[in-house]
Amino acid sequence: MARERLMSAKSSADIAGSITISLRPDDDLHQARIHTERPMLASRLFEGKSVTRVLHLAPLLFSVCGQAQSVAAVRAIENAMRRQAGPEVERRRDYLVALEGIREHLWRFYIDWPKLLGQRGNASQFAPINQACLSLTHALNPDKVITTVPGLRHPNQPISEDVSAQWF
Repeated sequence: MARERLMSAKSSADIAGSITISLRPDDDLHQARIHTERPMLASRLFEGKSVTRVLHLAPLLFSVCGQAQSVAAVRAIENAMRRQAGPEVERRRDYLVALEGIREHLWRFYIDWPKLLGQRGNASQFAPINQACLSLTHALNPDKVITTVPGLRHPNQPISEDVSAQWF
């Protein structure tokens, strides 16, 4: 008889609903199940809105991953319009999402994980990392067109040479 362990993580909030992730490892098969009870209210906010308004609202809907929300929204609109962004625009979008993921993970490492271990978070160590991430985000998308103009072929501004030398 296969050994079964159930590990489950549940996140909930009133309007956010909940997501339950269950992992069931056994000898031959590993299963992951995701069950959502999240209300589909967010999409209703976009009904009747202009593309410009939707792209402004998308990153504001959730408390995390605003860059990823922006990139997903502009790509969905491009797909619906059958327009394609240029390769440099897509590269910068990918960098924005990756940078946001790195920042979020480091936030958890410096602020949240110590609290889980009964210690104090270390905001002072995270602050310069956060500032560097924000500076690079601004350098990648200074006028926000990367995430607000569907089908943009080329960024309006190049990445400055000092930022490029420091980060790329």
